[in-house]
Amino acid sequence: MSHRSPNRQHPASRNHASAAPRQVNRRAFVRGATAAALSPALLGAGGFAPRTTHAAQGGVTLTVNCSSDYQPIIQSFADQYQQASGNTVNIVSQAYNQTHDKIVSGLASGAAAYDIVAVDVVWTAEFAAAGFIAPLDDRITPELREQLVPAALVSRSYNNSIYQWPLFTMKYLYYNAAMLATAGFTNPPVTWEEFTEMSKAMQEQGVAQYGTAWAMAQAEGLICDYVLLVEAFGGEFQDAEGNWILNQGGGVAALQFMVDSITGEAIASPASTTLDDRANRNLFAAGEVPFLLNWTSAYKQFTDPASSKVVEDVRIGLIPGSAAAGTTSASTTGGSGLGIAARSSNQDAAWDFIQMMLVEPEAQRRWLAEANQIPTFKELYDDPAIIEQHPQFAEMRKQMDYGVGRPELPWYGQWTQVMQLELHRALTGGKSPQQAMDDAMDQVNAIQEEFS
Repeated sequence: MSHRSPNRQHPASRNHASAAPRQVNRRAFVRGATAAALSPALLGAGGFAPRTTHAAQGGVTLTVNCSSDYQPIIQSFADQYQQASGNTVNIVSQAYNQTHDKIVSGLASGAAAYDIVAVDVVWTAEFAAAGFIAPLDDRITPELREQLVPAALVSRSYNNSIYQWPLFTMKYLYYNAAMLATAGFTNPPVTWEEFTEMSKAMQEQGVAQYGTAWAMAQAEGLICDYVLLVEAFGGEFQDAEGNWILNQGGGVAALQFMVDSITGEAIASPASTTLDDRANRNLFAAGEVPFLLNWTSAYKQFTDPASSKVVEDVRIGLIPGSAAAGTTSASTTGGSGLGIAARSSNQDAAWDFIQMMLVEPEAQRRWLAEANQIPTFKELYDDPAIIEQHPQFAEMRKQMDYGVGRPELPWYGQWTQVMQLELHRALTGGKSPQQAMDDAMDQVNAIQEEFS
């Protein structure tokens, strides 16, 4: 099932240069044709030695901008890189919600303030269209891409060129195995129809007051859940001419399902409309609901006795598909990646540093151990030592074949604001799902026309 993105992509309102027309498949995984083994990491007594193929002589100063979440581990790699290569790495970090604007202000001028930037998946199109970041096709080869799990490459490209080496996350179905067993279930639901039936059964038996708690606050988490449901219910974002059609078919069915889960079947906590995708974790961790959609990072909270009452009972399953639509599963992808500033005069050295940090299986083991960042290489999900330490990876890996991206738009910020508002109006009873999506599509088509 294909999803169509705009035929014409245009910059958002931050001094962006116009982009060439394009057709983007938002589900594209950017796969290569053949597999090739990666060069082994060069190890020394002190740890990793970077493959400084272009910058071994030293004397280069690299500046990296990332959110504060990534700063500690990037600094750790930077210290070793500096010692091994003689190059200097300066790291500028700030809270995630300040990162976008800090990068834009640093790259919008004639000279690049940064050489490497952490790019959220929803910024890829914007930054690429504006000429802020350089395409990496000659560095991230098809053979190298083939080594990566499909979900890691969703929304990393623009105009058929890849622009970032991924760090990624995605949503999973968390479930409480003990609650399911009490109600007589041995497996999680395969379809959203079964999800509803199982939730109602547990409610009727007094196992749980509600089946789940959504992230339905007027925030980005709402968009993430809606996007995966649109895919599951067979929806299309746009038609062949680039007109937005979420007010038809699966786009409306997905929103109707969300509304019904609160006011119809009433399987979801009514508090859902006030919860974001961090706050709704607390209901699952407290053992109040048997099902929850949430990100990779939630597993750590759910298996920590200090923050969870369901440590022994938490499991991960494939997010359901829809029996009516004939789909198997769908999950929204997220996370950032590392891109190279298009105006950087140190692009070769920047790639050397990225290679040392991420383009080696052993480096990814370190990200996992030190930063709880899941790997992107397929081979690491087949590693017995990793699976023994992280048994959840076996189920997580299955979900990675069903990754779906949010629309790849240089004006994604405007799109998501409209969608958040109209979805929330439907969820809180202000509009019917059909009216909300009709109004949303009118606004989105108008915005698209403005940038055409």
